[in-house]
Amino acid sequence: MDLNDFSDGSIWAITPEALDHMINSLPGLMRTELMDQAQIKIQEQKQYEPELTVKDGVAVIPVSGSITKRAGFLSFLFGGASIDRIRADLDAAMDDRRVKAAVLYVDSPGGRVNGVSELAEYVNGLREKKPIVTFSDGQITSAATWIGSASDKKIISPTAADGSIGVLTVHVDMSKMDEKAGIKVTYLTAGKYKAIGNDAEPLSDQARKMIEERLNQTYDVFIDAMARFRNADKDKVRSEMAEGRVFIGQQAIDVGLSDRLGSLDDAIETAAELAGKTSAGGFVYKQATYGKKENTMEIKDITTKEQLQEAFPQLAKQIADSAAETARAGVDVETPKKEAVSAETERILGLAKIHFGQDAGDKFASVVKGGVTVEQYQAMADALGNGQNAGDGQGGQGGDSEFRSQMLNGINNAGAQDVGAGGGDGKGPQSWDQAVAAIQAEEKCTKAEAMKKAYKQYPDLHKKFVQEANKNNQ
Repeated sequence: MDLNDFSDGSIWAITPEALDHMINSLPGLMRTELMDQAQIKIQEQKQYEPELTVKDGVAVIPVSGSITKRAGFLSFLFGGASIDRIRADLDAAMDDRRVKAAVLYVDSPGGRVNGVSELAEYVNGLREKKPIVTFSDGQITSAATWIGSASDKKIISPTAADGSIGVLTVHVDMSKMDEKAGIKVTYLTAGKYKAIGNDAEPLSDQARKMIEERLNQTYDVFIDAMARFRNADKDKVRSEMAEGRVFIGQQAIDVGLSDRLGSLDDAIETAAELAGKTSAGGFVYKQATYGKKENTMEIKDITTKEQLQEAFPQLAKQIADSAAETARAGVDVETPKKEAVSAETERILGLAKIHFGQDAGDKFASVVKGGVTVEQYQAMADALGNGQNAGDGQGGQGGDSEFRSQMLNGINNAGAQDVGAGGGDGKGPQSWDQAVAAIQAEEKCTKAEAMKKAYKQYPDLHKKFVQEANKNNQ
């Protein structure tokens, strides 16, 4: 608070009595020794580090005296709560792991309008991070009720004063005093309205109209905010809560300005409950329905996405973000798998041509690339082996029957991972080739080991392969 706050045209959301007291006290306070002390105090304010009072996991933040945007000389003289300091305390509470909720402990007649709307909206937004409850056992009027009503719940003592919803400014006509002192002040301006409403002349009708328009615009902003914060119709706020009226204790409850009567301990307990703490150690979400009975929803009652979003909006958002991140992290495993299968098939076909000879190898390749099953290929292999020694080809050796079987099973391994091999329906191995390849991929073993395991696990697929191969080679 500084002298600029009292300049002509300044708009206040404060009780008239509090503003009059400050204005009338100014002349006697403008002394050198007080100015020096104030400068020291102001420097201390600039170096302010929040020191939270925490009880049962709830931070208690004081809001005492006239509210102004920042601390200054007059804050030292009158006392008061600066918006900068309130915000710093709130930020500290939100960042402190010990703190699960906060209580604004208010005793204030209101203050200068500048910054009040912004602080109220800031408080309202912080509720999504941690619950905030407002309590007053003194005054919570005008700008103070504007800010306090932005919290989750508002509790007052039976003798606390609430309300005084309205705004005001002061115009001082110094023209008679100047005239007696032989002073003539003339404002020279560029701009028709630049010096309108100055204190060197009586307030003109035009100046009055302009000042009243500014007041009404600010008043409308105040009314709109209270309607949102108190979950009430704007017309109801204007007709039953506003117009500058002050309500004591239960009167404020009756018109919907506060939620209930109570003490500071009640406010702390309520804040803890809103944070999900109960005497049984469970979690409870309580949503205030202003002017009505509290609506309590226990965690066991939450069964739908909508209820979760209403009760725990931050948790619901975290779950949604996590699901989206998981979806973005999904990878395409089928494409590289098919590429590996194709390369393995070509390798096995090359070996077949070397072992069986070019002619037999070509036949072997045409059958495999045609998508036959393991059983079909086994039958073909048996037919190629009858009446001839595979070693007559290139590099054949004894025991070719066993070698052929292993090599054909290797091809089956590759084919099992190919979505199109064997005409499968995607519900497990549909052919001997697919079965062997699936086992090899899953167990990271050699093809020979996979073929042995597949023979035990899928005897029917092996039998079918042989039958189909016999048919194709008749």
